[in-house]
Amino acid sequence: MTRSEARETLEHWLAAARSGRESVRFSLPLSERHIGVGDKVVFKQQPNHEYRVDQVENGPYQIIHAIRIDRADFTAAPPIVETGNFAQHVPALPVRSVFIDAPNVAADDGESAPYIAVTADQWSGPVAV
Repeated sequence: MTRSEARETLEHWLAAARSGRESVRFSLPLSERHIGVGDKVVFKQQPNHEYRVDQVENGPYQIIHAIRIDRADFTAAPPIVETGNFAQHVPALPVRSVFIDAPNVAADDGESAPYIAVTADQWSGPVAV
């Protein structure tokens, strides 16, 4: 994850946490059983506030617990463009590899275990052969 992606994710989480502080708890008759977890609920008294159902308790009636969500939380934030100072990649220099036929192997090594020797002029670090 890049630094700008992490920042956008953090801003989304913080906005969701701020709007998620408001919650409602109400009951519905069993005839409204189609309302379940994850559904969105809007009240006539506050048409600009939307709530997401997080919990449903079934009994003689349904007890619904919902948390307010803000539509802005789900819209993409403008991209944050940051330039970074990255070190230039230094590729591995040509590495010469030679398979070794070693007749004197340890007893716990397999007979077909490959042995390889590698060398390079100006060894630059780890390489794959």
